[in-house]
Amino acid sequence: MEKILADGEAMPPDWPVHGSTGYDFANDVTSLFVNDRARAAFERLYSAFIGHPCDFDTLLYDCKKLIIKSSMASELNVLADHLSHIAQTDRRTRDYTLNGLRWALQEVISCFPVYRTYSADGILLDADRQRVQTAIIQARRNSQAEDVSVFQFLEEVLTLSGKPPVYTRERIAFVGKFQQYTGPVMAKGREDTALYRYQRLTCLNDVGSDPRHFGISVAAFHKRCRDRAAYRPHDMLTSSTHDSKRSEDVRARIAVLSEMPKRWQQALQRWQHLNNGKKGQIDGISAPDANDEYLIYQTLLGTWPAQETPDADYAERIVAYMRKVVREAKVHSSWINPDSAYEEALERFIRAILDKGSHNPFPSAFTDLCRIIRHFGALNSLGMTLLKLTAPGVPDIYQGCEDLVLHLVDPDNRRPVDFATYSQRLTELESQFSERVRAEDLQELLTDLDRGRAKLYLTWRSLQARRRQAETFQTGSYIPLRVRGKQAAHLCAFARKGEKGVALTVVPRLCLRLLGANENLPLPLGPEVWGDTTLVLPWGWSRLQFQNLFTGEDIDVQGGTEALSVGHLLSRFPLALLLADPESPVQSRT
Repeated sequence: MEKILADGEAMPPDWPVHGSTGYDFANDVTSLFVNDRARAAFERLYSAFIGHPCDFDTLLYDCKKLIIKSSMASELNVLADHLSHIAQTDRRTRDYTLNGLRWALQEVISCFPVYRTYSADGILLDADRQRVQTAIIQARRNSQAEDVSVFQFLEEVLTLSGKPPVYTRERIAFVGKFQQYTGPVMAKGREDTALYRYQRLTCLNDVGSDPRHFGISVAAFHKRCRDRAAYRPHDMLTSSTHDSKRSEDVRARIAVLSEMPKRWQQALQRWQHLNNGKKGQIDGISAPDANDEYLIYQTLLGTWPAQETPDADYAERIVAYMRKVVREAKVHSSWINPDSAYEEALERFIRAILDKGSHNPFPSAFTDLCRIIRHFGALNSLGMTLLKLTAPGVPDIYQGCEDLVLHLVDPDNRRPVDFATYSQRLTELESQFSERVRAEDLQELLTDLDRGRAKLYLTWRSLQARRRQAETFQTGSYIPLRVRGKQAAHLCAFARKGEKGVALTVVPRLCLRLLGANENLPLPLGPEVWGDTTLVLPWGWSRLQFQNLFTGEDIDVQGGTEALSVGHLLSRFPLALLLADPESPVQSRT
């Protein structure tokens, strides 16, 4: 079973499963690298670029209604017939018309906040009952009808409440069919339509995501990890899957835009001006429209290859991706009724802006911002990877994502993986770093971060740590670590404590805001960056012998104060994974 948790939904505690399929973690770890203070700025710049405000609640409601009417109307008719039969069994409800019941069902399903509820044998969980009531309340608010009593009847049926019904078994059967219907409506309306229309910051648009949220705090991330450790220690942790809209490395790049809204807006305005003449006209309307153009620029920033000059295959990939986008969005084209004129104009625009000819100023205008995005996106990717490999749960690495992977939605993310090359790169790293870690080798590794060697190195070392202290990572507790100092907001740190050892994870975040962007593409290394920022350890842990797995250094706590200088800790590598000697006893207060 693939269980995707919606926003605010928890896994029922009595289910005999270890957890979800991991999309909730993928969205959490991406959101941690989004600057939550930039939400208002992005609302303004996105609305200004596309020419109108875009409210996701309204958009999702409209998209779900579209799916109901265009793709799942016959199933709704079956539900309405069933509900009408139930209504006929009670003199209070037998006057409701079939059309009225179908309309009420459509409104409630369009407002449903989760994929589905889980009634079994006539028993509905309190949380699911509240979700039904939430949908009923919203549907009633949206209604223009004077008589909304039909919603009260529908609530009684869906929550199996009210007076004892004559046909209890029939109501239970109806609820079962209703539950099977809301899931695909949510999937098709949200994931396969709304997320292809709403482009404000596309790293937040993925399976199980809620783009109404714009980043999460370190405290919120800690809380979710603590909950996993306590209730779902073997939950799956994913960052990319076969169904992801964008690979983790693409999302990591796009997240950097949240740290530079003003520069992003300026770039958009310049690129739009440069490329305006490359657009087509269909019935007096520009093609592509501003919303699709906005997405194209994000997509190029997220996928632009490391060799600077995209080849012909890259253009084909972007064209194929955008063709799928406009068909899924169902605004200008669709799978059922493709609009060849719009799609051809879209393709011409993409090929024109990617043209390498000297007459095209866009690539050179694009490169400056792209270099910054690639650099800081690679830092985000390292952080996301380390968090996945050390947080409570079972990490899952999608094919090829040990290295840098700039894939888009399927079929782009299902292309063959060159495992032979990856294996060769790993062998080279093992040969270079197995005996000892030299500062010059680390410096070389951090040069051209967006080529993927640093990510492969981090993945290799982190998996070695998991093997070395399997019990710590499999069942160890999760302890958020307090950070003090001027740059404390730019650090996420936690400990995993088991019976035989301790592991500390230290990850920088929002590095562009921390460092600023310049031609040297700085790294978050050393005391000059971190200043007085320190990592506070739990009482008694100063007696532990820590080793930094990425640098090979032995770590001493400052003067017995049980605090680590972040500038010293992150002086040679921008992230840290510290392991305590398993033979060294973990001290605790008695």
